[in-house]
Amino acid sequence: MKLVEFVREDLILPELRSKTKPQLLGEVARHLAHAQPGIDADVLTRVLLDREELGSTAIGEDIAIP
Repeated sequence: MKLVEFVREDLILPELRSKTKPQLLGEVARHLAHAQPGIDADVLTRVLLDREELGSTAIGEDIAIP
């Protein structure tokens, strides 16, 4: 499988405004919750923050795949 098979163009956020990791993950979670009804942005934010505690999802060049 290729990563491109799982990435939807409407879920790519090229111009995030957040300055901190928690703010950024909240921004990402809100965007995803808006695109996918049934996802709770607050719960997703907590899950993403917990995941980042295990290790960064950044892959370089200002790109991350949480």
